[in-house]
Formats: sequence, C-alpha cells, structure tokens
Amino acid sequence: MEKKSKKKSFKVPSDIVSKETSKYSRYFKEILYGAKINLAYFQTEKSEYEIPVEAKDAVKRLLQLYTSKPMKAIRKSQFEHLTYQEMQEIVGCLEILLRSKLQGKILLLEIDKLAFLMKHPLKEAIFELEEESLEELMSDAKLMLTSNAELDLQLNQRDRTVLMKYYNQEIKKLNKGLRRIIDIVMELREEEILLKSDKATEKYEHETYREKTPIHNKVLEEILEKPDEYIKDLRKMVGLPPGSDITTILTELETLRQSKEDTLHFRLVIDDDANFSQKYTDTVDLINNAIEIYQEEIRSNKLT
Repeated sequence: MEKKSKKKSFKVPSDIVSKETSKYSRYFKEILYGAKINLAYFQTEKSEYEIPVEAKDAVKRLLQLYTSKPMKAIRKSQFEHLTYQEMQEIVGCLEILLRSKLQGKILLLEIDKLAFLMKHPLKEAIFELEEESLEELMSDAKLMLTSNAELDLQLNQRDRTVLMKYYNQEIKKLNKGLRRIIDIVMELREEEILLKSDKATEKYEHETYREKTPIHNKVLEEILEKPDEYIKDLRKMVGLPPGSDITTILTELETLRQSKEDTLHFRLVIDDDANFSQKYTDTVDLINNAIEIYQEEIRSNKLT
C-alpha cells in the first residue's frame, strides 16, 4: 500500500509574524490618518483592525503603495500638489474600503469629505480638459500645417492663416464668456449663502434652544438603533468625560424621539430645518441660471 506523501510546509516564527503584523498595522494607521479617515470604523473593541473581505485587495494595494511618492504625500495630508493620475488608484482603494464598512448618511459624509480634501473630482475634470478637449483642439489646429493633397487643393496658405486667427479669436471669446459665467455663479452663490446666514442668525436670536446640540431625526433613529457605535461622539456632544455613564444620555435621546420636544442637551432637527440650514441650490441649476444671465447680458449689450 502506497504511503500518502505529505505536503511540504513550514511555520513562520511567531515573533516574525508579530513584527510584520505590527508594521502593516502602522502603515494602515498612517494611511487612514493622512486621509482623515476615522480609524474607529475599522477597529474592534480590542483595538484590532477588522477589514471586510471585499476590501482586502484594496487594503493590500494601499499597503503596497505605502512608499510611493503619492502615498507619502497623502500620509502627510499634503493633497494639493498631487495630480489626478497620481491619486486616482489610491482614492479608488480608499472609497472601496469606506463602502465595505459604512452605509447610509455616514458613508455619504465620508465620501464627500474625501472628495473635498483630495479634490479628485475637480482634478479629474481638469485632466479631461487637458487630455481630451485641449489635445483635440491642438491636433485639429496642427492639421493646417500638414501637407495634404486634398487640403492643399482646397485651402491655400492665406486661407489657413486667416482660419487659424479666427479659430484663436473664437477660443478667446469662449474663454472670456466662461470666466464671466464663473463670476456670475460665484455672485449667485455668495448671495444665497449670505441670505441663509442672515435668516439663520435672525431665527437663532429668537430661539431659546440655540445652545443645545441639534440632532436630525434620521440621525437620532440611527444612534438609538446602534448606540455602541456613537458612544464616543455622544460624550463629546454633551461634554461628558471619557468612560462616563452614557445611559442617561440615551434615555434623554429616547425622550426626544418620543416627545419631539427639547431636552436638557438636545433639540430635534426635522427635515424643514435641515433643508433651511444645509441645502443650497443644485449646482447644475445654479450654472444654468448663470448662463441665462450671461446670455441676457449679451443681448442687452447688442441692443445698446
């Protein structure tokens, strides 16, 4: 009877495993800290890191990029000089990590915060402008220098020269118009912010609850459903020291949910309040409004 051959294996000494684990934990911590992502999202009660299966490849890639030039900048929270190409992969991995662990409003807030800090959506738009629109523009312009039998027959050198000058004038005109639209958007947004700020100030000056911590009704439901995830934040909200009893606060929040009336530390924010204080005109609508104003300015100038 043939003996089954055993597969060759070896054990890595535990001290080596410990050192490697410690090293990668430090790398992971530095990356999240630099990207301004809360470590607590991925820590257990024993402060160990817990990574969902669907995000393990993303985390592995982040660790592989630890010594890269873009990652060094991100670890230091120095995002401003990174190009879209440099940060594209890193941001993608960070988003996968966040989506694997968070959901709902918290996920949206973290994704928005990442976009605000990294500015990668804006950098992507600039990248597309440079790599697609401007490159195509220059490519079309350079065709005028190309010796082409069909082109040579239809357009002489003067034709091409005049066309290129017209091309240049139209681009300048377009750029001037775009700059004016940007100015109008800024003016409209500034007026909107000032108006809402004035109304908010007037409202809070006449309300007795302005010193209390506002909690949106949807956030309140989430806190009471998963209180363990919010204990640290709740203590900070009401100025309680770490380790203090949280039962009283949870009881207070439950009272707030039931009665809808202000408690000692909190006031309930309903949808109308949230819309009033937080929401502004949608960006697309604002830009369309600015374009209409700009077009009206052009028509007025032509009439005068």
